Amino acid sequence: MWFMLVMACAVNGQELYFRHLTTSEGLLSDLRLDMTEDRLGRLWIGSDEGINVFDGFQLTAYSLPDNSGLLSNNIRRIYCDRRGTIWAATLKGMQYKFEKETRFQKLENADTLFRDNPYIGETATGELLVISRGKLYQIDSNRNITALEGLTSLFRKYRAPLSFTHHRDDLWFVGFRETLALVDVKSQKLIKELPFRNTWCLAVVNDSTVMAGTFVQDSVVIINIQSGDVQTINHWKTSDGERLGGYAGSITRIDDRRFIIGSRYHGIYIIDVDAKFVQHYTHDPSIPTTLKSKFCRRVFVTRDKTMFAHTRGLSYSGLIAPQFSTTKFLIDKNANRTDEGINSFYEDQKGNFWISTNVNLALWDRPTGKSTYYPFKDTSSTQKFRTVRTVVGDRSDGIWVGTFGGGLGRLKTNGEYEIIKRDTTKRENTIPSNEIHSIAIDRSGNFIICANGGFAFVDPLKRTFKTFINDPVLKLISRNA
Repeated sequence: MWFMLVMACAVNGQELYFRHLTTSEGLLSDLRLDMTEDRLGRLWIGSDEGINVFDGFQLTAYSLPDNSGLLSNNIRRIYCDRRGTIWAATLKGMQYKFEKETRFQKLENADTLFRDNPYIGETATGELLVISRGKLYQIDSNRNITALEGLTSLFRKYRAPLSFTHHRDDLWFVGFRETLALVDVKSQKLIKELPFRNTWCLAVVNDSTVMAGTFVQDSVVIINIQSGDVQTINHWKTSDGERLGGYAGSITRIDDRRFIIGSRYHGIYIIDVDAKFVQHYTHDPSIPTTLKSKFCRRVFVTRDKTMFAHTRGLSYSGLIAPQFSTTKFLIDKNANRTDEGINSFYEDQKGNFWISTNVNLALWDRPTGKSTYYPFKDTSSTQKFRTVRTVVGDRSDGIWVGTFGGGLGRLKTNGEYEIIKRDTTKRENTIPSNEIHSIAIDRSGNFIICANGGFAFVDPLKRTFKTFINDPVLKLISRNA
């Protein structure tokens, strides 16, 4: 599984630039999707195609057929509890994975309880809460399941809930089609009902107010919990002058004053409740760094204030930090700084980043920013160390460099190079020059080497060369291509 980021310039004022997560099969989960963040800051993404985990740099996957232990790829809900356990509600039952383990296990005695589209939360003391099939269940640390019958009459009266949102302590909001209920899950009591219908999403503004929206109405409201007063905010001033649209699929809190709404028809709104101002983001087909679609299903904000938006696939943008993190200097493992001049980058099959410079080949650890250096030594020349112009990988994930004056080199496990230079006795089966400008990789994994005096097609595994160094041959190749 690999990923691609559509990069953009830094955040400028209120602008956001979105990067788009993709897998080798295309856009990530265009249909059903749920998200949770674990204690290490990784985003867990449940979809119809299994589970993907994004650590900020790359995607990894849990899906059948593999050794993940999953019973089904159809993930209806995913949740990380305060102990770091990942819970996944699938079509074949509830499963869980402990933080330090790699396989999911099946929750016993729950074959038919949690197969629909459950809602998951936690009590103030860390027991798991699950709403499923008209009942509220509690799962303790030993994974024993208890039905909390005190709220059963509420579920019977209003049927299937539309949302389940934590307020504080053991108080939770449950959205139904006919009402919005505030309940105490510990005492299993209904505290009060609030006059807002079809509450698909809700976010707590403060102890006395909440922001609520619905996927089936063109309205967004702020509700006073004490008085029950409902204030519509669709008339608030917007960045583009267009009315705030409703049809909210999710509302997520950014901080004490800002909230994000994902709209069914209108993209994303960031609402500032203090300024009563709305910033609008939508899809622009001419700009690749906007949302993939204006039809937004869900938004999610991580602890480091990165927003993930589920539109046509999954896109993300930082809400605080610039979109580009610029590194001017390379740093070695001892924190010594060097300014060597960057020539090219390459990401190998294991996700390692290689950087060619005027002085070294560097293996760059992106999370730490530190590098391991592999200088190209040319003992046949008075110029002992060569500039590394370009770096690429072959089909077996071997690392190759093209140098200025030193020819080609393949990095060996001991940190030295297998060096290949121009052989003057093999005019058509060598490299055109020892001064390599760039190396491209064709669809078969072969190299196309651009050098002073011509270019060459190279099979790096077989060490075969086909060299083209004069104009008549180049014209013949162009005509037959």
